[in-house]
Amino acid sequence: MKLSFDRLTNALVANFRNTLNKFIGEVEENFTETVRDVNQAKTDANAAVTKADEAKSQSNNTQAQVDALVVGSNTSPAEAVQARVGTDGQTFATLKQRLDNEHAGVTAQLAEKAKHVNNIAVNLEEYYQTGEANYTDAFARAFNYLKSVGGGKVILPSKEIEAIVKVPSYCGISGSGRKSIIKLPEGSNQACIQLADINTKFILLQDFSVNGNKAKQSTENAKGVYLESNKGYVGDSTFNDRDSRHVIRNLFVYDTFGTGFHLNTRGENQIENLQVVRSGADGIIFESFDNWVYGISVGESKRDGLIIYDANTRFVNVKSWNNGMNETTLTYGRGIVMNNCQGVMISGESQANLRDGIVMNGCKICSVNVNSELNGARNGLVVANTSAIVLENSDYNSINITTRNRRGTEEPQDYALKFVDNCSYNQIFVSGTSMKMGSMLDNGTTNKQRNSINILCDLSNYTLANYSNFNANVAGIGVTPNSQISPLWVVSNASENYQGTLIQRITENTNLDNTLITLEGKTQDGSGVSKLDIKSNIVNKQVIFNMNGNTARYTGSVKIDGGGWNTYRMILGNYHLWVDSIGKLRIKNGAPTSDTDGAIVGT
Repeated sequence: MKLSFDRLTNALVANFRNTLNKFIGEVEENFTETVRDVNQAKTDANAAVTKADEAKSQSNNTQAQVDALVVGSNTSPAEAVQARVGTDGQTFATLKQRLDNEHAGVTAQLAEKAKHVNNIAVNLEEYYQTGEANYTDAFARAFNYLKSVGGGKVILPSKEIEAIVKVPSYCGISGSGRKSIIKLPEGSNQACIQLADINTKFILLQDFSVNGNKAKQSTENAKGVYLESNKGYVGDSTFNDRDSRHVIRNLFVYDTFGTGFHLNTRGENQIENLQVVRSGADGIIFESFDNWVYGISVGESKRDGLIIYDANTRFVNVKSWNNGMNETTLTYGRGIVMNNCQGVMISGESQANLRDGIVMNGCKICSVNVNSELNGARNGLVVANTSAIVLENSDYNSINITTRNRRGTEEPQDYALKFVDNCSYNQIFVSGTSMKMGSMLDNGTTNKQRNSINILCDLSNYTLANYSNFNANVAGIGVTPNSQISPLWVVSNASENYQGTLIQRITENTNLDNTLITLEGKTQDGSGVSKLDIKSNIVNKQVIFNMNGNTARYTGSVKIDGGGWNTYRMILGNYHLWVDSIGKLRIKNGAPTSDTDGAIVGT
């Protein structure tokens, strides 16, 4: 950029005004051109600043001439005096001072424009206008500017402000941590944080808190964060990408009348360090697929803690706790609820919720690894028949549950595992302590078949659960030994045949016949029953087959190894049968004392 100036003659009064106006006009044209260049890109902005500096340098070269004419000659025509006054009314000692001052202002504006181009960030306070009831319009003005430059983020002040925020595509909100708080205005019928429209993609929410202002709301529409968008295959204008791809980090939502956080968008979103407490409805709802979720905590919600729909989201390090606050209908208060999920992976903890720890309803091909404990009670209210995990109409899942009930034997939670309705092809491992019954509660429903179940629990209350209509190809329940119940009870379905391996070991130091396995067959109407108890007496080193009044039938040969008087032999009641050394069959009432003891009954 180059500036040229005409040399002034002694005819100052006649020519000064025209020369001065031409000079100012050239400066204004060059600065205007510079501002336009800066708005296009950072490089142009820096170049514009350089040119402005060159203009300032050239104008300094005229200082001696101007000062000599205006001040040194003691001549101040009306036109020159008038030119010393700026557009804001400020009067300068010389024309040069006015030019320098205006040059500094333009340079500062250029630097600010360059900063916006570099960081794509604006300070929210700069868009707030004195007298406005809240910051809703300030957010709108800030996002309008960011949209005009292709996107960016709004920087929050470190204080609590009231606003309803609608975030457009490629824009975001960034705070300074917990001190940056957006509070939902009183009487709102909508969420505090929303998307600008149903096609919004690529937004950022990070490092701030949302206050739902629960005491000043009256409708469940008053949510904390509700992100809803088109789930169809609609590509965006920049990347032609169909997914939402929102990023949410370090967000704390509290005291909402409605749900705290609700994601109802297409997928590929990334959520990290999300905490929601004291929601007046459900805590967190995910209705979005193919997301990454790392580290979320939800607690003290009025209804359920975490509710998951759709498929293929990875949940890592999840905690749901103390949900079901002030709930009197006993309908809600579940820690984690998975509805119609496919391919969902979840790990974490569900603790001290009013009802069940985790519920899987209509789920397939999911992987669950959860510590589910202390559920079934809140604030002195106890709910019967609660379970660490409940399966309803769920197939082909891999489940690993650790559970406990430190409240004692007569307090919840009652069960480690509960089946409801059709559940097949699930592989389940449960390890627990202090449960009423570490087992399945069947509720009389059917079609629970081909599941692999391994439960390891110590029992304090030996009430046997109902296993009717339950079919397992592999089942094992390890419990503290007790002479009154069977640790394993499996009932077969009369319409089909199942094969499997059942291995059961117990430790008992008393001289009791301890039941290892009970096998029972029933007709469809329940009128006919055949039952076999396989027991052990460890002290006598005996395995006992108890037919419970039924007749045992063997098809094929029965071979007893040994057969001598002092080896394995047949015992019928108190009568012992053996074969002596010369091949004769002998019998005696009582144990034999020699090879020739007893009477010969056959050769």
